[in-house]
Amino acid sequence: MTRSSMRMRGFSLVEVMVAITIGLIVLAAVAQIFATSRGTYRLEENLARVQESGRFAVEFLTRDLRMAGYAGCVNINQALNANANYTSTNHLNTSNPPEATNFVPGEHLRGFHYNAGAGDWEPPLPTGIFSTGEVNPNTDIVLIRRGSPDPIRVVPPVMPTPTAALHLSPGNNLGIGDIVLVSDCSNVDIFQITGPDDPNTTGTLNHNTGSGTPGNASQALSKSYGADAEIMALFTQLYYVGTGTSGEPALMRKDLAGGTFGPGQELVEGVESLRVLYGEDTNGDRSADIYVLPAAVTDWTRVVSIRVGLLVRTPQQSGQDPDTRVYNLLADAGSTADDFDPVDDKRQRRLFSSTIQVRNTRTD
Repeated sequence: MTRSSMRMRGFSLVEVMVAITIGLIVLAAVAQIFATSRGTYRLEENLARVQESGRFAVEFLTRDLRMAGYAGCVNINQALNANANYTSTNHLNTSNPPEATNFVPGEHLRGFHYNAGAGDWEPPLPTGIFSTGEVNPNTDIVLIRRGSPDPIRVVPPVMPTPTAALHLSPGNNLGIGDIVLVSDCSNVDIFQITGPDDPNTTGTLNHNTGSGTPGNASQALSKSYGADAEIMALFTQLYYVGTGTSGEPALMRKDLAGGTFGPGQELVEGVESLRVLYGEDTNGDRSADIYVLPAAVTDWTRVVSIRVGLLVRTPQQSGQDPDTRVYNLLADAGSTADDFDPVDDKRQRRLFSSTIQVRNTRTD
């Protein structure tokens, strides 16, 4: 064989097979690194979503629970004088459900706990609020009543009689059918605006009987309010866990609208369970002495703080193994009734909890 023919000789089959094998090993390693990095990125992204959702959910609940029972100046008077008392008069016809507008002093919260083992709500859930399947099982419902945080000052002319109209400055964003409360430092009256055609433009609020839903049972308020009084919309809110628009569980809220609850609004996606314990002041020092489930509350006027537990899950399955853990949302409740056993999937879950002081509770 000549020298030139030796220089023209190519790779042998063995050399080609070795090269292909090495290339496949390197390619497999690169693919594995890519898959691992992608899985890690997806896991971190989903965990970040869980943290964000949990913070938002706690923020929504904290803001409204803290304001439960707010009625303007009467709350300030009560805070300055522990023995202060005020009169609350509800002029509305019996609403359906009455829980929507029952603004009794000190009773501005209600809770309902779903006992999955018994298949029932404790205490019994009033009818007419939810349709079948609207609330997810193994969760709680919290009802909050409060005045708007943006009260509007009553302006002259002063009411000559308790049946006369109230006057506000135009641009008050109130309309016919709105349920409001008028408050000074000693009295609160709740009624539905019946006219005139545009209270937002005229600044005049009538509270006649015979129209509206639920309508006013009486026209005369408890007193003639003067320029020291404020008007605020009555907010009644229901927090619960339902199914969101994407089919995922979500923290939902229903708001009072014209005497009835409107449709549920999705607030935070991924909230799988909501549990609430109520802190009762049993010795009158305005500090919670015991935290109990809603069915065990003996006096709602003595609920001074609330302990909230949330279980939030990732939007997608991002873990390596199915989640077989049993979560106790409120471990210090001393009751296994708070355990939540999710479906065994590969989603990541986190617990969030917060203790919220109720500012406007009275404990006479």
